[in-house]
Amino acid sequence: MPCPAGTYAPYTGAKTLEDCLVCPAGSYCHKGIETCPAGHYCPVHTEFATEFPCPAGYYLGTTGAKSKQECITCKVGHYCLEGATEATPCPVGTFNGKSNTEKSCTPCPAGSFCFKTGMIDPVTCTAGCWSDASAAICTECPAGHYCPNSGMTLLDI
Repeated sequence: MPCPAGTYAPYTGAKTLEDCLVCPAGSYCHKGIETCPAGHYCPVHTEFATEFPCPAGYYLGTTGAKSKQECITCKVGHYCLEGATEATPCPVGTFNGKSNTEKSCTPCPAGSFCFKTGMIDPVTCTAGCWSDASAAICTECPAGHYCPNSGMTLLDI
C-alpha cells in the first residue's frame, strides 16, 4: 500500500500507516518525496507539485521553496503570471512603471513611444513627430503638415 498523498516512507520495510511521515516543507509527496519545483512553494504536507504556485505579481526561479515568502516580487517593466519562474519583460509598445501583476503592461499612450522591452515609462515624441497608441517609434510629420509640439498624435496634425 502506498503512503497517502502528503506523506512518505523514507525507508524500506514500512509495515503500517504510522510508518508514513508528513511530507517536509520544500517538498511534495504524491508517490514518494520530490523537490518542490520552481515557481511554486511547498509547505509541510504538500501533496502535489503545483499545489501552491507563487501568485501573479511574483516569481521564483529556484526549487525547494518552503513558503510563499520565498516568492520574489516581479520587477517593474515586467509582469509575472501565477507560477512564474522568471519575470517577463513587457513587450515593445508597452510599459509598466507601477503594477507587477498579470496583464500589467500598459500600451504606450498616443504621442509617446516604447522602443524596447521592459520599459518603465513611455518616452514623449519630440516636436516634428507624432505617434499612435502602442507605438515603438515616433513617425516624422508628413509632408504638407507640421508638428510644432512634443507629444503629438495623428489627430493633432
